[in-house]
Amino acid sequence: MALIYRSVLELDGPQPVEQTRQIFEGWIRTKFRNSRVDVPTDGEVEIDKSNRVVSASAEETAGNVFRGRLVETRADQVIVSTATTIETDAGAWFWFDLSRSAENAWDRPWTPIAPGMVSQVLEGFTCSRGDAGLDENYHQVNGAQGRLLAEQVTNAARDVPFVVLSPTRGELEDGIGPTLERAHEVQRRLAGVSPVYVLGPGSVSSFSKGMLELVGPAMDVHSGATRIYLPGVGADRDWVRRHRVVPLDRFLRKRAPFRVLADFVADSVLRGASHQNPPQPWENFRKLPQFSGGSASDETWDEIAEDYERQLETVEDLKLEIEGFREESIELLLERDDLLRRIYYLEKQVRTSGGNTEAAQEDAPASEPDQCADVVTQVEEETDRIKFGDTALEGAKELDEHSEPSWAKKALRAFRALDAYVARKEEGFEGDFQAFCESGDLSAIPRGWVSLHESGTTDQNARYRELRTFEVPTDVDKSGRAYMDAHIKIERGGYPCPRIHFHDDTQGTGRVYVGWFGPHLDSKSKN
Repeated sequence: MALIYRSVLELDGPQPVEQTRQIFEGWIRTKFRNSRVDVPTDGEVEIDKSNRVVSASAEETAGNVFRGRLVETRADQVIVSTATTIETDAGAWFWFDLSRSAENAWDRPWTPIAPGMVSQVLEGFTCSRGDAGLDENYHQVNGAQGRLLAEQVTNAARDVPFVVLSPTRGELEDGIGPTLERAHEVQRRLAGVSPVYVLGPGSVSSFSKGMLELVGPAMDVHSGATRIYLPGVGADRDWVRRHRVVPLDRFLRKRAPFRVLADFVADSVLRGASHQNPPQPWENFRKLPQFSGGSASDETWDEIAEDYERQLETVEDLKLEIEGFREESIELLLERDDLLRRIYYLEKQVRTSGGNTEAAQEDAPASEPDQCADVVTQVEEETDRIKFGDTALEGAKELDEHSEPSWAKKALRAFRALDAYVARKEEGFEGDFQAFCESGDLSAIPRGWVSLHESGTTDQNARYRELRTFEVPTDVDKSGRAYMDAHIKIERGGYPCPRIHFHDDTQGTGRVYVGWFGPHLDSKSKN
């Protein structure tokens, strides 16, 4: 019997034990369309030959408890739903488990919809877990509320996951109805386990900026993606990839309905929720005879859970070790970039001062910018070999809405590589930019970043070609426009997946013209 859903709620409301017993009874009657079912305080009720209810209760000095268990025997599986309510002087708790066993467990995965009883409890009581409220609906935030959501997500006292959905650019322009449909499907599965939020108009940027200020880069969500924020965001042992991002485009490409995406998101959250401990006051009741029967006692499950937790800690330690190696490699890359920057500066000094490479410390290049728009400005100040069109700056500003400083650093490195390439062409280098990147020059960027041509489907599509055609001086092309299929990949996957599209005119005017520095332009593979 596998546990596939667990909800543990703190309740605020009158007579929680009796009220939840009545909700349980009403849920059974509705589920089986049988108004004659009466759930006793203690005892067993046979609904029909395949389904039965077992209930138990206790009134002790430690508090009151009611437990109702529905056992459904189907042709190929058994499903057990267990609802437990605990009331003590310290408060009240509701705990719902859904377990399943099947003859063919490998047939297909089964991601449950949140049980109807859980939704009714969420509606009938004020429910929470720690500092996080839980109810039966998803919530939309707009404008500056995105910042408030970022503060909730990063709250160290939070002990439940948060799921945050973002709209695509098209949905923001045409209406976020599809985003709300996705949120509805996710909420149906995660009611009682995780709050679900939608970033409405104006809140994507405020949420991104809030996350950047509170915990750093790469912790936001945008462009139609859904992100699962586990408890402990920004803690000492936290890392970015721990908070899973589910891009929308992978489902759109397969034309999968939103319920498939919702299953994918919910599966990860429900798997973790099934490992959480029961309410702490349950320790005072679990060994009572009316609650300790069955093929496996709560104590046995606790031992299994403890062993699992020990193994999980080992896995987490290994993940942290891997993350440490990754951070060390990033530091080495940054150090390399800094050395390349110094070499670039000294080479520039050699060319302009006839061999004098001594540079005053105060004349050294300034620290690298974190904003893509600032990269355009800095490159224009550093060199006359690269020329930007107006659309390039517009795209850079669009990238800056996502608050990802690494894009600016990688783009600056790419532009400096283009500048070094033009300088080499002036000295007689005969290859193209791709050949330059394969030449071993210290200023080059990895060969895999560069593509001098688009795919055939993009080249042959009139709309896609037009999107990649940008203004250039008439001494470059008499029409004043040039198709720029050559591009540099600042990021490989996801969205906005930044790109730099350029035209190499080193054989003519001796310059490189950049028409676009911004999000990935539409193509068949992107759509």
